This record gives sequence, C-alpha cells and structure tokens, in this order.
Amino acid sequence: MATHMPGGTNKRKSGGPKTIGGKTRSSRNAIRHGLTTITLINPAYSSRMIEIAKLMCGDDQDPRLYQKALVVAQCDVLLAEISRYQLLLIERLADPNSLPTRKSKAEWKGRAKFCQRQHVLFDEVMAAHPRAGTPSDEEKTKTFHRLLEEFFGYRENRDGYSAFVAALPDIMRVNRYERRAWSRRQRAFSEFLALKSLSSYPNGGKFLKIAKK
Repeated sequence: MATHMPGGTNKRKSGGPKTIGGKTRSSRNAIRHGLTTITLINPAYSSRMIEIAKLMCGDDQDPRLYQKALVVAQCDVLLAEISRYQLLLIERLADPNSLPTRKSKAEWKGRAKFCQRQHVLFDEVMAAHPRAGTPSDEEKTKTFHRLLEEFFGYRENRDGYSAFVAALPDIMRVNRYERRAWSRRQRAFSEFLALKSLSSYPNGGKFLKIAKK
C-alpha cells in the first residue's frame, strides 16, 4: 500500500523543469547570469569567502567550525552578487529600448505590432520624401520631417519604478538562486552557532557526539 509523504505534492510541483527542453533552457539561464560560477574553487571569489570565514572563526581553530563558516561565506558572497546582478538588470531596463531576456507572450505580440507599425511608417516616410527636381512644398516638407521624427522617435528613459517593473521577469528568473542561498546559509549558520556554543563548554566535543546520534 502506497503511503503519502507530507509535502510530496509540493515537491513534485516545484522540482524544476521535467522535459529535456526545459532543462536545457534552465541550464542556459545559469550560464547567462554566471551565478553558478560563484563557488569556493573560483579564484575570483575564493579570497573573499576565505576572509569572511576566518573573521567568523576568529581564534577558534576547529576545522569543523571553519567548514561551516566557509559555507556561510560562500552564501554571503553569492547573495551579494545576486543583488548586484539584479541592480544591473534594473539599470539596463532604464533604457526604453531594452527588453527583458525573458519575454511573455503579450510582450512578443507588442513587439510584433511595433515592427508592423515601423514598416508602415517607413513606407510613409519614403512616399513623403522630397524628390529631386520637383518644386519645394512647405506642407509636404513638414509632413516628411514629422514622419521622420515619429519613425526615429526618441523616448525618455524609464523612471526607477518603471525600470524595476520591466526588469521583474529577469529578476524572478534568478529569485530561486537567492532562495536557495538563503536557505543554505541559514542551515550552515545554525550549525556554526551550535558548534561554537558547544566548544565553549567543558567536554563540548562529547556533547556534540551525543547530539549527532
């Protein structure tokens, strides 16, 4: 008789992409933003992680404590880089011509309508273009310049809130990395504090062995 495990349904729903195509897209996401490269083996970040871990341990030479501190430090550096990446996404989307890399169906439709409109405008611009050898017409010249302005229309940068809303699809893409990092950090920091408190008591190692059983 099959037994129902608590949380099994939620786990199945949130276990990530199941199809080959979905897994491929997910792996490309990680490559795009580079967050999976922020590890202890990456020399670009390892020195910061080691420095944080040593500051956490202080004079305590317990290797187990240091290992937990390294996990916390790795999560801290990763979370800092995620925040920096999210800010860069918002800054990029301040440009009204920039679009999030993750596009909804509605956005694709909007882009298609924009392209169609530009094609129509281009035809109108070419039709209104003054021809050589023809007498100048002030009204036609004004029309030509108006259409030209509309075709190459300048749009002001988005304000901070609008840029944030535009960047939300990309921000949500990296949100799961942030959740995982916070969860891992919380677990490692709790274990770090437990080791630290036990080492301050006589026979702390004995109590730790009992607690692990």
